[in-house]
Amino acid sequence: MASGERPMEEMSAQEARAIADARVLSGSFPLRQGITSVDRTIPGPGGAILLRIYRPKKPSGALLMYFHGGGMVVGNIETVDPHCRVFADELGCVVVSVGYRLAPEHKFPAAVDDALAATWWVQDNAASLGADPSRMALVGESSGGTLVAVVCQALRDAGRCLPRGQVMVYPVLDSGTDWDSFRRYETGYFLTKKKWEWFAGHYLRDTRDELDPRASPIRAKRFDGLPPALIVTAELDPLVDSAKAYAEKLAAAGVPTDYRCLETWPHGFFYWADTSAAKQSMQLCIDAVRRWTST
Repeated sequence: MASGERPMEEMSAQEARAIADARVLSGSFPLRQGITSVDRTIPGPGGAILLRIYRPKKPSGALLMYFHGGGMVVGNIETVDPHCRVFADELGCVVVSVGYRLAPEHKFPAAVDDALAATWWVQDNAASLGADPSRMALVGESSGGTLVAVVCQALRDAGRCLPRGQVMVYPVLDSGTDWDSFRRYETGYFLTKKKWEWFAGHYLRDTRDELDPRASPIRAKRFDGLPPALIVTAELDPLVDSAKAYAEKLAAAGVPTDYRCLETWPHGFFYWADTSAAKQSMQLCIDAVRRWTST
């Protein structure tokens, strides 16, 4: 938080979006050249869903879907545009960034419904995008990580083609706060308990939604049969304990799982392009997706 700036939990959603989005873009990765992009809309359960589709200079046939973070309240496809261009350039994959509906205008489960509808559409139309739907990976950070986990569970349950892998960067895997890390890092770091309660208060209809696996994927009944996972967390993050617990549940269910915790870093580092944490985590993501989708 900049000096003299009101805490996010004292702002309206509209105020928070303007400040958060500008700050994210100011520190993000430099734009990669030669990557073309086009915006289009597809039908969704609550109206049109905005997609931004990136095409690389040297297509490999692989496909990546990206779900931005922002607590389901802030963030959009613009804030992750630099990230998506890096993935398209480094991996030669078609990247589809999903502009799902945000709260409080659209409460839970609107974002989940849009994420599922977008994934179904991308799988069914991958050939027209120049990609192979069987070589798809999902990537998301923070609340985007929630959507990655939920989409993978839903694809498994629906008997649809699973992605080759799922990447979650400091994901929200339990919407509740009954974790020791929320006590350890309640204040003093980028994501505080009060800030998280502000996000959850805007997104969830009431506290009963915390028990729904679509809001808290760690509350699912089963974790077997899911794609290989890379989970990258931050040590100084109230969400770290639930992310570690989710990784343990995946591993116990036989899902190949790579869990990495970046020590001394708080939530949010994926947008701080000049830091070692952003560079390390981006490389971990690139290496995992390349390994999963190369053939």
